[in-house]
Amino acid sequence: MSRRHLCLLLLSALLGIPSAQRKVVPVHGAMAPGTVKTIGGHVDQQSVILPAVLAPIVLAGARPKVDRVMRSLLPGAVKGIGGFAGGRIRAHRDNYLKRFDIDRYVDMVRRREHTEWGWIAEQNGKWMESAVLAAAEGGDEALGQKARAVFAAVIATQEPDGYVGVTPKAVRTADKPLRGMDPYELYFLLHALLTAHEHWGEAPALGAARKLGDYFVEHVGPGKAEFWPSPYRPPENVRTIVCEQYTWVPEGTPKAPTLHVFSQIAGHTAHYSWEGTLLIDPMLRLYQATGDGRYLDWSRWVIEGIDRWSGWDSFSRLDLVAAGELGVHQLQPYVHAHTF
Repeated sequence: MSRRHLCLLLLSALLGIPSAQRKVVPVHGAMAPGTVKTIGGHVDQQSVILPAVLAPIVLAGARPKVDRVMRSLLPGAVKGIGGFAGGRIRAHRDNYLKRFDIDRYVDMVRRREHTEWGWIAEQNGKWMESAVLAAAEGGDEALGQKARAVFAAVIATQEPDGYVGVTPKAVRTADKPLRGMDPYELYFLLHALLTAHEHWGEAPALGAARKLGDYFVEHVGPGKAEFWPSPYRPPENVRTIVCEQYTWVPEGTPKAPTLHVFSQIAGHTAHYSWEGTLLIDPMLRLYQATGDGRYLDWSRWVIEGIDRWSGWDSFSRLDLVAAGELGVHQLQPYVHAHTF
């Protein structure tokens, strides 16, 4: 018996789970809402909250399409959070989520008239995912109903090819299938759709997520649009400053003849492609939810392209950061937490 299995069985004994009910299996997915009945007192004998050191193992549960290494609790499984964190959660839910004018942003998606490069429509995905989580944690039926209405309204605007942002079709072309900040905005929306599916079991949400993922696979890829942060290509972009915004470069680093700010589909040039490549996060969640290898293959292609698009070998040099031989700020001229 492994040490981890022994620890788990000892833990189950301490929690009073009869030996006949003790079962150890690899972790698969997230616990369903209501799995954990109370916190701090009785824990349902059918499921156990494990400390972080035992996270790779849990009691028996359902398998999703693609196995996960760790299982996380859903918000609906934990009730009555107190202290500073609980107060902040309730204040956020009651004073921000419920008062935020989300209908204004849903209308932007419905009208689909935004042609400017800058970001504005990420509010939809941020609000939608936050509302799902906050309603589940707080047992707030009114907020949950509002969230379902917003999801239905946004999904109803989705075009046949899967696009569901604020950029008009006339602006999107084969060379530029996304507006400059579309990846950033749709990153949050794709996460929201997947969270709604996971928490509510909503088939329409997963269907919309798949269609949006298909849009990325169909329009961004080898021989199609790519996440170039500027017009420069290798070798012109190699170890070169291509944007006026930067925080660190080795002494003597050359600057491109013209410095850029706005990329075609990869967000702000300062991120050296990362504001486009961040889509791999929800795309890999989509792969886990569906088992469709196209989303995994696309994400791998994106990861393989980061060195080339950035010009700084930003992905390959992560090993040097892990080894303590390079500071994370030295991966490229500008490193930002939300894209890193």
